[in-house]
Amino acid sequence: MVFSLGTEGIPPARRYIETQEEHHRAVSFQDEYRELLQGHGLEWDERYVWD
Repeated sequence: MVFSLGTEGIPPARRYIETQEEHHRAVSFQDEYRELLQGHGLEWDERYVWD
């Protein structure tokens, strides 16, 4: 699965990357990924997402 962003999304993406370690202390990667999928109206099967 691939997501993209326009040039206006670069500054927020850069800020996210710079604070990612701190962010993931409060929100797990798995929870954040689920929110991303839900926010885009996508369906998934948990059995095939995580190792």
